[in-house]
Amino acid sequence: MSEPIFMSDLFEQRAAELGDAPYVLFEDGAVSFAAFNRRTRQVANGLAALGARPGEGVAAMMGNCPEYLELLNGLQRGGYYGVPVNIALKGDGLRYILTHSDASVLVMDDVFLPEVHALGSPVGRIRSVLVRRTGGAPVPLSGDLIDLATLWEAPDDPPEHRQETGAMAMLMYTSGTTGFPKAVVNRVRPGGPQGIRALASLWVRPDDVLFTCLPLFHANALSLTAAPAMVWGIPFGLEKRFSASRFWEPIRRWGVTSFNALGAMIPILMKQPERPDDADMAYREVLQRDKESAEPHLAYGDFLANEKKDRLKAIEQYQLALVWKPQDPTPQDRSCDVYIAWAQEHFDKSEWASADARLKDAQKFVTGLATPQALRIKELQGKLAAIRR
Repeated sequence: MSEPIFMSDLFEQRAAELGDAPYVLFEDGAVSFAAFNRRTRQVANGLAALGARPGEGVAAMMGNCPEYLELLNGLQRGGYYGVPVNIALKGDGLRYILTHSDASVLVMDDVFLPEVHALGSPVGRIRSVLVRRTGGAPVPLSGDLIDLATLWEAPDDPPEHRQETGAMAMLMYTSGTTGFPKAVVNRVRPGGPQGIRALASLWVRPDDVLFTCLPLFHANALSLTAAPAMVWGIPFGLEKRFSASRFWEPIRRWGVTSFNALGAMIPILMKQPERPDDADMAYREVLQRDKESAEPHLAYGDFLANEKKDRLKAIEQYQLALVWKPQDPTPQDRSCDVYIAWAQEHFDKSEWASADARLKDAQKFVTGLATPQALRIKELQGKLAAIRR
């Protein structure tokens, strides 16, 4: 069989080779490779039947579920580009992405209808809204709201559209720490399956069962779990969200052997009460972003404080560094330095009340009475007292 050029070619290949073998493990069920391929076809055909045209964008505001993956991977088969939306967004932040992305279609869970309705109408270029019923309180669909399930009533014939190299595939938005999020453009490229396989070969084995509980609106879950599982022809477990108390239950149930963790997930899990079945695990590897070290958090904190001038985010990173070095005064000292510099700026502007508030914030991070930070705070407080006399 020839090498797949695009990911859609790989879907067809995996469906032919592996058929009913499980690809996505979710709750008490599974989506096979054949079913996944068929349902991505239906997404492309269903959107075309609704009037979507190649080159248009489809925004997705959904929690983790197989339908989300089927949607995102089916879009390219119809020539559409995807816009994953952070489900925590609301108000101006949500409006910005839906408008800036030029999306024509919005696909969303019913629980997010209040946030979208609050934006008023119209929002950007959106002309169609498809809603996934999540099983909660029934939401009546009327007017411009369409049940997402209708997509999978479309024919499952191979889509007529043929993918073009360089076409826009997805807009992934940054977290927006320095203003509104920035859109990162991903384009259709030949050889994608081969590139993913080469990267994933660093940690994936042919007999692995992968796992993610990270949000599918983020590149991590898509690039380090879902795509490698498809490329290697192996299953992966998908959880709705990270939960420390029940994290290991699906790991055991599905026989997970490898998963990817972020930030403080591992320390949080390590703080959970011991259980008799803690050793009953199949996993052999954890791929962790920060390599179990405080240094990435310290370095990123310095960048945020000095380059981006995002002081609060910087302090968050310094406090994450404490997870790895709880006895090291460095994270506390740097947090203190941020507030002292902030107080100094208020001094320079004769904003005495604000300066006093920032000095009080700085005192919370003092690690010793004779540290440079403690002495500097005392000096500035003395100046402030003299000014107020």
